[in-house]
Amino acid sequence: MEARRQLKMIRRSLFAISCLFGSMLAQAHPFHTSLTEIEYNQSEQVLEVAVRFSPVDLEEALTAYHGKTVVIDDSDRQDQMIFEYLRERLVFSDASSERGELPLHWVGKQLQIKDAWFFLTVPWAGGELKLANRLLLSIYPRQINTVSILKQGKKSPHQLTSQSNTLIFQP
Repeated sequence: MEARRQLKMIRRSLFAISCLFGSMLAQAHPFHTSLTEIEYNQSEQVLEVAVRFSPVDLEEALTAYHGKTVVIDDSDRQDQMIFEYLRERLVFSDASSERGELPLHWVGKQLQIKDAWFFLTVPWAGGELKLANRLLLSIYPRQINTVSILKQGKKSPHQLTSQSNTLIFQP
């Protein structure tokens, strides 16, 4: 009887240790991604940009970026903070000239439990574009930023990382 009790205690201890160790490993090697979808609206001469994050990842990035705790909710209180972050970390420019950055324009957001979507436009008359996507890279060095170019009903996905965060494309 005593041996059974000891065996049961050992099993519980091993289970607790494996749970603790497993959660530490999960925190040490988390998987973080963002998705940016870009489609050219020729009649309006704008790029329509949709960016998706995990709300938790974005809150951590905004907290680090602004130096104070940021909690995202349905109100518009954080919109300016989010927009400033996006303007600095998602930079569009003309690939064929040195004209500098193209302006981003805030359209809105859609918050869900697992996803936070942000909608932007970029004025563009045509030609090659350069996109520097550094979203979340300052806090998650292993971050993967997927950029999907939507053209004539087809998606062309590209994965950008901290080692390669720039894309040149024709919308």
